[in-house]
Amino acid sequence: MYKAINKIVIVTEIDEYPDLSYLGNFDDAPGDFPIQYSNEPGEYHFFNASNVENMEQALQNYKKVIAYNNNEWSCLIVSAEAEINVNGTPQTITSSGFCGIESDSPESIKEVENEQLNELRDVLICLGFTVEEFGKACFEKIKYKE
Repeated sequence: MYKAINKIVIVTEIDEYPDLSYLGNFDDAPGDFPIQYSNEPGEYHFFNASNVENMEQALQNYKKVIAYNNNEWSCLIVSAEAEINVNGTPQTITSSGFCGIESDSPESIKEVENEQLNELRDVLICLGFTVEEFGKACFEKIKYKE
């Protein structure tokens, strides 16, 4: 049986529908740490911060959400893919992927990339490939796959 790893790819995609509730939410009623948002009819009046202990932290969360709404940062999905060949049949093996990574946090992105590569390596080992084959594979990074 012939098998080979043709390429290893780290794929970064935009998370189109991220869950930002860890920062807070907009509401008509004030919560524990409310920030006045709008007095306009039909708009939410307050931003209620989540996971905070004081108003300073609440304001940070509010600014982060507003920056997201202004496209100053986005949430990402990161996964790792291996293009392999088994007996002449090309196949793609993919890690589970991780979503909700803040694009303005390069340390977090790098950490998740490494986790996804390690996961992919473990899957390939289960399929009979060696650590050496994984290490010798051509490596590529794709940012914002369509």
